Amino acid sequence: MSFRSNTVALILVCCVATCSSALADPPIVPQDLGNLGYSVIEVKQVSEAGEIVGWSTPVFGASGFPAYWSQETGIVNIGSCCGGGIANYITDDGVVIGEEQGINTRLGFYWTPADGRVNIPLHYGDFQIIRGFNSKSGMVVGQACSGSIRDNCASDYKGFAWTKDGGLEDLGQDCYPYDVNDSGQVVGWCGGWAGTAFLWTAQQGKQAINFDGQAYCFAQAINNSGQVAGRCQTFSYADGGPAFVWSESDGGITFDYPGLPPDSITNARVINDAGRVVGIAEGRTFTWTQAGGVVPLEPPGVLVVNVVPLNTGSDFGLSESGHIFLQVNERDEFTGVVTVHTYVWHEDTGYVDLGAGSSRPVILG
Repeated sequence: MSFRSNTVALILVCCVATCSSALADPPIVPQDLGNLGYSVIEVKQVSEAGEIVGWSTPVFGASGFPAYWSQETGIVNIGSCCGGGIANYITDDGVVIGEEQGINTRLGFYWTPADGRVNIPLHYGDFQIIRGFNSKSGMVVGQACSGSIRDNCASDYKGFAWTKDGGLEDLGQDCYPYDVNDSGQVVGWCGGWAGTAFLWTAQQGKQAINFDGQAYCFAQAINNSGQVAGRCQTFSYADGGPAFVWSESDGGITFDYPGLPPDSITNARVINDAGRVVGIAEGRTFTWTQAGGVVPLEPPGVLVVNVVPLNTGSDFGLSESGHIFLQVNERDEFTGVVTVHTYVWHEDTGYVDLGAGSSRPVILG
């Protein structure tokens, strides 16, 4: 969440309780973070203790530094002296995972207020991209890449999994680990855009996830029950294909967003521990459960331009309590003016409009 100001940067933290009554009147509390002379702060995650991580920069559009904020410390640059970067994740114990970024540098790091930073080892190539982190298992997953930073690790790379105590595991050439759960189960795909989805554990190695009639599959999320969500494609990257949910115990199912042409892509992007999915299908946002199937997410009674999930960290807008945060562009039918509203949806309460503005809430509970 970015605020352009010469004096302060603010964050609106929306504390979401698990009960529906809390959503009737959501407490939105502005907190002045200070700025230490910097004009932009973007918040990526908030811990239960109220510690905040993200990035800050002296000039909008310039490279920012990885930032940590607490009530006691104010804003702290947790990067090196000469590089930019971003702090992406923070645990409730104050462990921060981020990336150091420069013109020719992109490397992952681990940081705590007490011990400072530890660089994640680079086992291949020239730079790293952090793709996921789990606070319970302490596992970081990502790619180590050769070539230019500008190609965003598109050609020559290896996947990895790393913990501070266990060290680094090489997940293989052309492998793209995407998510990790509390048990250290990792999902992703290998083979670039001609992908084979996989589940990896330190004990058993990689296991392929395949579906009959689908040429390529891409695993993008795993919950703590071992349910994996992702998407497949029928023939090639340019063709359409269904979303899937799979587990070792129950096998897998595929599903499509209803009413779309056969060459459309339905993409299951995240799954919570209750088995609820949030995804995208040709620009349409939806949620899915085994019992209820696909439910389109579009607030009624407004002229909607588009709806996208608000990625509040790595959750794609979905909380464990089943609340889904959405950014909705609404057009006034008389003036034609488009305004941005933040909504939260739950199957028990429907849609609640949190108000106009492009601010991104941070899910605390």
